[in-house]
Amino acid sequence: MTKDQTLRLTGCSAALYLLLCWAFADHQFSGDWWNSHAIAEANVFTSAVLVVIVLAGLSQVLRAPVSAVQPAATPVAANDQIDTPVVWKLVMGNADSAIAWKPIRFVVGQG
Repeated sequence: MTKDQTLRLTGCSAALYLLLCWAFADHQFSGDWWNSHAIAEANVFTSAVLVVIVLAGLSQVLRAPVSAVQPAATPVAANDQIDTPVVWKLVMGNADSAIAWKPIRFVVGQG
């Protein structure tokens, strides 16, 4: 992935997180900034998680090489084991795709 692709993926991930919060959280953007009885429902928590998503993406951009790196899935299963599907290896075994999964993990964890 190039740096531009990583930045675009970070933007899409942040937008996905906001969309999921809007769709599944009741009064997420119109409630109180801080709720001591339910911290996960407070707007400050949503804002902090959004900052974490953006910082993780920017961190990957700073560590990315100048040239594009193509992710590849290499077989590592032994003779008596079933190999993981190639698509699953590319999605879960790639650090760049972790940015896309982060909003989903945060929304599911809040619920």
